[in-house]
Amino acid sequence: MVTGAIYSIMASGLVLTYTTSGIFNFAHGAVAFATAYLYYQLNTGLGVPIVPSVIICVFLFAPLLGLALDRILLRRLAKAPVYARIVGTIGLLIALPALAQWLVVTVGNEVLDLGLAGNKATINGVPVPGIGPTPADNYHPLHGVVLTSDQLAVFIVAAIAAAVLWFVIRRTRVGLEMRAVVDRESLAAIRGVNAARTSAVAWVLTMVLAGFGGVLLAPLFTLQDFTFTLVVLGSLAAVVFAGLRSIPIAFAGGLLLGVVQNLIAGYNDSILPGFLARLSGFKAAVPFLLVLVLLLVFGRDRSRRAGSIADDAPRSDHRHGMSALRRRLPWVVFTVLLVAFSLQWFSPGWAHADTYDQTVIAQSLAMAIIFLSFVVVTGFGGMI
Repeated sequence: MVTGAIYSIMASGLVLTYTTSGIFNFAHGAVAFATAYLYYQLNTGLGVPIVPSVIICVFLFAPLLGLALDRILLRRLAKAPVYARIVGTIGLLIALPALAQWLVVTVGNEVLDLGLAGNKATINGVPVPGIGPTPADNYHPLHGVVLTSDQLAVFIVAAIAAAVLWFVIRRTRVGLEMRAVVDRESLAAIRGVNAARTSAVAWVLTMVLAGFGGVLLAPLFTLQDFTFTLVVLGSLAAVVFAGLRSIPIAFAGGLLLGVVQNLIAGYNDSILPGFLARLSGFKAAVPFLLVLVLLLVFGRDRSRRAGSIADDAPRSDHRHGMSALRRRLPWVVFTVLLVAFSLQWFSPGWAHADTYDQTVIAQSLAMAIIFLSFVVVTGFGGMI
């Protein structure tokens, strides 16, 4: 059930983000890692007590991070095409953990000499303290069932978070305004809804939830960014089960997902065919297989097909009015110069590529071919 509670926390955050901003936040795990990483630096590195560390990380750092990202990037992404939203949040997924570690290790320790813990938890396997007693207390709620204080904290926070989020989204004016902005921003503006304010509130709530999830996950897993990302991706089955709309259903789906995964992990020899039980990696792949199955069941488009028109007119072609020569000449010139540089047609040393440059150019061309396939699939085919 602890696994299910973890999935519930992450799924609730993803549903909240999508419901209030229209963005599926792939960087949710990166925000959780950044918050947990800061919590580890404060508590273990500087000796700040647990409660002040949690307050600073979850209720100060995470909301401020949400406000900053909303002002710099996320508010603009909400109005961008769907592929831009996906690429933008994936960029945050990569950038946030790297930025957090660079600020701590390079700036904090090497430049300012703050004495932070750095990456000891990752390199040396040092455990990260939870928000309860250290070492964690053990409880026996049922015969043969052992529950630690860290696991109990996950249950309590998950339940409180789901209840508070559902109440905010469905029973408050702020929640109504957030849903109105997502459904039709132009009509919401006519009714006096401030889209900028509602966007900021939505991202603050989302970041607080991600921060809490990160602090709770840290003592149960290793403090590595990909671990948090895998947990978020594992919760996608609960998100799909909720139709990306219902926080209570996402919470229940996360619990159910955890139960199913643990049943398969613990009793796979008795409930699965022999070839599946012996298949390497099958247990860890259960959440992702459920995502595929649930997408086939719940992934149909039920939106309106008629009765309205697009709010935004398609952008005009920036090349409109140019001659064919003007359009093609830059590409021809660039291609000739690249080939000449690569094949050393020019005599000056700075104007021809050495072996290293040729290797980099070859790798870049190979990556360009791969990215061009995305243009065909996404740009022409409309699939992401």
